[in-house]
Parts: sequence; structure tokens; C-alpha cells
Amino acid sequence: VRHFFLRTRPEMGDLQINLKPKDDRKRASHEIALQARAMLRNIPVPKGGSLIVVEVPPGPPVISTLLAEVYHKDGATRRQIADNLKALMAKIPYIVDIDDYYGTPRPKTVLIPNRAAMTSLGVNEGQVLQSISAAMNGISVGSLNRGNDREPLNIEISLPQENRDWNGALSAMPVAISQSATGARLVEIGEIVQANETQQNYPIFRRDGLQAEMVVADLAGKYEAPIYGIFDTNKAIANHNWGALPTPKISWHGQPKDENDATILWDGEWELQIAIGGFDTDSIDFNWDCFWPRNIWRAIYGDFHDWLYRPRGDNCAKFDFISGFHSQRKNPR
Repeated sequence: VRHFFLRTRPEMGDLQINLKPKDDRKRASHEIALQARAMLRNIPVPKGGSLIVVEVPPGPPVISTLLAEVYHKDGATRRQIADNLKALMAKIPYIVDIDDYYGTPRPKTVLIPNRAAMTSLGVNEGQVLQSISAAMNGISVGSLNRGNDREPLNIEISLPQENRDWNGALSAMPVAISQSATGARLVEIGEIVQANETQQNYPIFRRDGLQAEMVVADLAGKYEAPIYGIFDTNKAIANHNWGALPTPKISWHGQPKDENDATILWDGEWELQIAIGGFDTDSIDFNWDCFWPRNIWRAIYGDFHDWLYRPRGDNCAKFDFISGFHSQRKNPR
């Protein structure tokens, strides 16, 4: 749920705040989250970084309240469309915590061994790998017996984190002793390894075999139901100048059949609530008579007169369509 497992990656941090039981506090958890988001809004973050307030369910088991899946056969085109989509969302005041799942590629250093130089100097690959591992990851040199049946203390030598970059000092680190006709001498890493600076690849996300870029967001303020954010974003998409990029089609349900066309599929709480609303609770069969599109619009206008707009037929799902659009998704707790 909401990809908690991804926050274990080294570039991500997760600060969890535990609240008192709801009977021991005056405010609901959602009110506290809104205040926390306002307090954190002006904190500067590094370029390419993001700071997000995530409310732990109860709630639908979705990645995010608002989720747009961008489909196209070309990865660069998908990411450009997603970047434009994020910029459009940022102009809507009540859409907050906008982020994506592709991020910014991080720099990567590739060390390529010079095998001819290694052979002439009598250095093998194992010595090179051991030296690089010791420099980048540290090396255990022994343990300290603390007595009293306590676990021994491991002794490890490592460079400070800020110095674990490829630089002149690291390239001058000795690897081994080379024996030659002129005598013995120390061999430095820079003599037998070439460093190439490049970037990591973008992560690849697939859903049912189709590659997609994920754009996520939450809602706070004037409106908090996803349907309002979807409608306002769709208006912005229709009025946006996409230039050389293909104008994306909007899909409300189901993945595109043709990846040659750019498509934005709205998912998240919207997809879950609407899908639930189209099931027959007696036979667990999908009931299109209760579903799309008539009762969707009934639900939207029923926000004010929900007692007038109920699905027809006794076999329609006993489901309050309004809960799919109304801020009741935030269960007070």
C-alpha cells in the first residue's frame, strides 16, 4: 500500500509520526496532516527532491489518492508528457504533494580495468576489486572482545561518506606492489583503472506488460475528493499547448490498446471506488446497468442531493456512490 517498501532505498527517508488514540486528542488525524503539510511547505529541498506528507490508511489500498499513468511506446516521450502534467497539476491550488516514479537519473562512475597495464605490472583483478571495495565500502580488520559474555565489537576502517567519490586522492590509493627489473614499487589504482562518468538509467515500471510513468499527488484545501482534481486537470490538459509532443488521450478506465498513442489513465482512489460501485453484491457479477456512465454523473450531481440519485434496480450494488467522490475518504481517527 502506497509503496512503503520503496522508502528503504538509500536516497529516501521516512519519518513516521505516531498519534495518540483518537479519544485522547481533539483533532482528527487528517487535520493534523493538513497542519503538518502547511508547516513543511516552505522547507527547501535539493534539486530533484520532494517532501511529501503521507497519511497511512484506513482508506483504499492505492498507491496515492490521485494517480495518473502515462502510456506511450517511447520512454522519453512518456517522461516529457509526465513533466508537463506535473506542471499543470502544480497550478491547481488544492492539488499537493506532486511527485513521480521516474525521478532524476543519478550520476554513476564506471571503473574499467586496463588489462594490458595490469598484466605488465603483475596485478590481478582480485587485488583491484579488493582495494576498490575497501575504499568504497570499508573493510573489517578484526574484532574487540568486550568480556562478560557480550558480543564482540567489530572494528571497521572506512572513508567518510563525503570522500567516497572518484577523485585524485582515491585514484592515488595503492593497490599492490609490482616487482620489475628496476625493483619493487607501489601501483596506484589510477594507473590500471579508467573512470568514466555517466548516469544511471531511468527505472522501468510496467503494468500488465505495458510500460508507464506514474505521476502521483494528493488533495488538500478547497476540495479533497479525487474527482475534482481529475476534472480540473483534464481542463488544463485540453487547453495546454503540447508543442511537438503528442496530445495525450484521457482514459477513465482500462489501459490503452495501442501504445503508439499517448494516453493518461486516471487511477488511484477513483479507479477503486468506481470499480466497487459497479459490482452486483448478490452474484459478484459486473453490472453495467449500475455502472458507466449514467450513475457516475448521478453520483457527481448527487453530492448535494444524494437522496434523489440512487442506482435503479434491486440488483445494483448497495454502495454509496458519493463516497467515491466526497471527502468521506478521510476516515476520522
